[in-house]
Amino acid sequence: MSNEVTGVELDEYFDLVIDPTGDVGKVSGLDEVAKNISGRVREIIEAESIGTRLGRNRQLKLESRIESAILENEWTVEAEARVRGNPAESTIIADIIVLTSLGVIEDVIRV
Repeated sequence: MSNEVTGVELDEYFDLVIDPTGDVGKVSGLDEVAKNISGRVREIIEAESIGTRLGRNRQLKLESRIESAILENEWTVEAEARVRGNPAESTIIADIIVLTSLGVIEDVIRV
């Protein structure tokens, strides 16, 4: 495993960020790992829960799937995910805590 992780910078809508010089922004370290994990969690939620009711069994399955996917990241040491629905907004919310070799990531992801 390399000691450095870098990538393009994305905003909260996953659009490229352009820095003041006009170049595509870059992120590194823990910010890059957090961006990658957040994107992966969004993919899982969209693929496995859009158009379905979030009952207890689906919630547990989704939490397990998210944790497994996060653990696939080479920087991840430990992961915990809690999923809940927000019927008023028709969204699913994932609260994640991830221990990586670079630090801790705490994020709330809404899809």
